[in-house]
Amino acid sequence: MKVTEHKLDNGQSIRLQSLTGTVISASTSTTTSIHQSAPEVLNRYTVLPGQIHSRTHTKHSVWLRLEDGHEHSVDLDDLSLPVREGHVVSLVYGGPTWSGTTWLFGARNHTTGKVFCDVLCLKEVLRQWKMSIGIGRSFLTWTLTGALLPGLISFLTVPPKDRLVMAAMMSIVGAVVSFFCWLFFGMMGGFEGRAAALTEEISELGLKALKAEPAPRREESAVDPSTAPEMSSAA
Repeated sequence: MKVTEHKLDNGQSIRLQSLTGTVISASTSTTTSIHQSAPEVLNRYTVLPGQIHSRTHTKHSVWLRLEDGHEHSVDLDDLSLPVREGHVVSLVYGGPTWSGTTWLFGARNHTTGKVFCDVLCLKEVLRQWKMSIGIGRSFLTWTLTGALLPGLISFLTVPPKDRLVMAAMMSIVGAVVSFFCWLFFGMMGGFEGRAAALTEEISELGLKALKAEPAPRREESAVDPSTAPEMSSAA
């Protein structure tokens, strides 16, 4: 297993782990869960039964044999990468450096040439990474600037008798106005773009790690090359 650390554009660091092996077993199983919502009471005589919802989940389990002979089990449920026995597959796991946990978010099938790498496939798990997109810093910048400027102007222009009171009042008003301006303008001023750029950066690093993984060397066959069928592979 290859382990690398990378510093992101936001200053935080992540750890990537990549490995390659040959699929020795692949299985697919499907489970269906049924859920009924709470009934709705219209009046004392009428009760509507809750709606019934069903959800089907498909689980793709794979066993890999690594180059050192060890076997590794992995679930490819969230990765859109079909594999079967005999395929050579590389996996990439990632997580914040401060955490001792990494999660699978990318895979490469050397045999078919297909690659999937998207950290967004982790869905809610990605929240555990606690990646910063500058919301706290932006909030402080907007509110402190909005509070200090009116207060300073009032302190310098108002007569000494009312200087402190007016400065305090204007600072409070400026902070409140800046807070609402931040909600309507600051929050829409690129946070979604920063989050998208950050996840794209992580996915690109994972993709590079997958491409850097060499396929295991295959044992030479004793079959006469002149009689062997033609084979093509994408690496």
